[in-house]
Amino acid sequence: QHLIDSVDEAGYLRGDLDGMAEKLGAPRAAIERVLAEIQSFDPPGVGARDLAECLAIQLRERDRLDPAMKTLIENLDLLAKRDFAQLRK
Repeated sequence: QHLIDSVDEAGYLRGDLDGMAEKLGAPRAAIERVLAEIQSFDPPGVGARDLAECLAIQLRERDRLDPAMKTLIENLDLLAKRDFAQLRK
């Protein structure tokens, strides 16, 4: 319930998993398992901690998370800067 309550209006999980684990007296691994379950809910991407994780969840659900897409997601900052030369590297 605590994790669900930590999801904001945009669908992102706000808060630190270590802090949540400590507050709840639960191992971090248990918190991560619950988070993985929340991230399987609709709409795809709910419970993500940032844009990159949200996109990865959505692409994984569509079976489109290939190595090229993973690399692009890992470099969203370069995409935002339109640094295509560095992206190609």
